[in-house]
Amino acid sequence: MPKANSARIAEAQRQRQQISKKAEKYEKYGPSTVYLQVLGSGARGVPNTLYLFTDQKRYLFNCGECTQRLAHEHKVKLSKLDHIFITSKTWRNIGGLPGLSLTLQDVGVPQITLHGPDGLDELYNATRRFVIMKDMQVTMAKCSPSEDFEDNVMSVKYVIL
Repeated sequence: MPKANSARIAEAQRQRQQISKKAEKYEKYGPSTVYLQVLGSGARGVPNTLYLFTDQKRYLFNCGECTQRLAHEHKVKLSKLDHIFITSKTWRNIGGLPGLSLTLQDVGVPQITLHGPDGLDELYNATRRFVIMKDMQVTMAKCSPSEDFEDNVMSVKYVIL
C-alpha cells in the first residue's frame, strides 16, 4: 500500500488556511453570489445531493454513494467544502461520506463539520480500519432544535423528526 504524501497534504492545508485568512475580512458582509447545484436528483442509482456554494463558503446537503463522481462530472470543486448537512441517517444519505472524506483529506481540507442526527460519527468509528483520517479533522456539530447553525452566509434550523 503506497504511503500518503503527508508533505503535499500539509502544503495544501497551509495554502488553504492562507486563502481563508485573506477571505476573513469579507466575512462580515454577506456573499455577493449564491449558487445551488443539484448534484443528484435522487433517481435510481443517483443520490439526492445538493451543493450550495458562494464566493465565501461551500456546503453539501446529503452525501450518498457516487457523490464525488457526480461532483467530478459536473466540474464542481469540493476542495473548499466546510460543512456537510445530513437530513437522515440512512445509507442513501451517508454512503458517500467515507470516500468523500478521503478525497477531501487528499486535496488538503484541514477540517470538515458534519451536521446531522445523533450517531453520525459512528460511521467513522466503524470505518476506522480502512478510512484513515490523520490529516483532516472531522467534527460533529451539536444539532438540537434549540440551537441553530448560523454564519454570514445562511442560517439552518435543525428539526428533529
